[in-house]
Amino acid sequence: MKFSLKLLLIIGFIVPFSVFAQFKAEASDTIYKPIVITGSCKPGDLLNNEFGESFTAEYREYHPDKEILLKLEKRIYQCGIKVVLGTWCSDSREQVPRFMKILDGLQYNTTLLELICVDKLKKADSLYISGLKIEKVPTFIFYFNGTEKGRIIETPVLTIEQDMNHILFDQ
Repeated sequence: MKFSLKLLLIIGFIVPFSVFAQFKAEASDTIYKPIVITGSCKPGDLLNNEFGESFTAEYREYHPDKEILLKLEKRIYQCGIKVVLGTWCSDSREQVPRFMKILDGLQYNTTLLELICVDKLKKADSLYISGLKIEKVPTFIFYFNGTEKGRIIETPVLTIEQDMNHILFDQ
């Protein structure tokens, strides 16, 4: 009798905790599952779903250095840019809106901009991007005359505009 009472007490404590733990794990999975966009996209595509919500907030709050923007105006228009990002990635959610605000402030011709969204394995649907050697996102790649001039990988060393200035003028 004592054995079955102990067994009942143990089961009475263990079962509710295991059910609660499973419920909590399932609930947290359904609370936040970012939508993963892959492949080539346009700037307007980044304004959709929850990525768009964080994009809009970060874009609004970021204030690029106007002096550096004046310097960038001298070279940015000759530059092709490729941005590889993950809509699931917190660094992309922070840095891509800032980058787009800089480009908007410079009135950059976005037909020279290529946006590529990747999944967590750094794959972009049918786009072949392994030649870009992307290890972290976002990665901003700057080109002059088809030749890579430099990159900003994941987060800038200083600010995006300062790192861009370094790439466009110092390297």
